[in-house]
Amino acid sequence: MSALRLLLADDDPVFTTAMADLLGAREDVDLVGVVADGAAALEVLEESEVDVALLDVDMPVLDGIATARRITGSRRHPRVVMLTAFEQPDSLGRALGAGASGFLTKDMPVDRLVSLLHEVVLGATVMGPRPATLLADRCRDLDPLGGRDPGFTSTVEALPGRYREVFDLLTRAASNRMIARELNLSEGTARVYASKVLQLTGCRSRAELALRALGSHLG
Repeated sequence: MSALRLLLADDDPVFTTAMADLLGAREDVDLVGVVADGAAALEVLEESEVDVALLDVDMPVLDGIATARRITGSRRHPRVVMLTAFEQPDSLGRALGAGASGFLTKDMPVDRLVSLLHEVVLGATVMGPRPATLLADRCRDLDPLGGRDPGFTSTVEALPGRYREVFDLLTRAASNRMIARELNLSEGTARVYASKVLQLTGCRSRAELALRALGSHLG
């Protein structure tokens, strides 16, 4: 496994110092940069190759959500994962809508954190236990009719067979490699199918697709 090229953006110097020490000591992580705000994160991304940008939600100058939106809106961009103390649960939906591929909490053990970030590079969407519980609770609380998204549902139901198979796998957070193995495709073809499903359903990220699928009882 090649080293994960990682950018960490967080304005808490105590946290970033401790995290940088832990991540910098690992052979499977190449810590490209540690910055204190979203604007600085964008500057690093202009100059360096990064696999995952790990962003705090609350940062000065440019917050994590706005930074995620800027990053995922670019033509070629790294995966974005939010890392937060999770004191603002409403940021979960905003982060997914901004194209984030994951939402993790700062109390997660570093070994588990790094493992999940490697999965993100392979195309998976990842959630920490508390965000996943909140997401599940919100979906269960949806009104049986009002919580559905008729337009999204009809689009999914009209997907051609292979695209629908890929959609179903994406709602289970399958990576491109997992999709390829499950459907007997090359990994490159699986990536093309996954991108097309996102385009057809109007979703900016796999996380948004999974969220809308759960809300429409399709996941």
